[in-house]
Amino acid sequence: MSAKFFSLEKKISSQLVKLKKQFGLFAVKAEFEAEGSSFRDLV
Repeated sequence: MSAKFFSLEKKISSQLVKLKKQFGLFAVKAEFEAEGSSFRDLV
């Protein structure tokens, strides 16, 4: 299961990089604290 999670994490990361390079994305607003995640978990 953890391998699947890391694969998904890599996909999300690469999509964010693509959005930044192609469309000038500079911020992502997300609510993660309600789910028990920390900022470190997000980055």
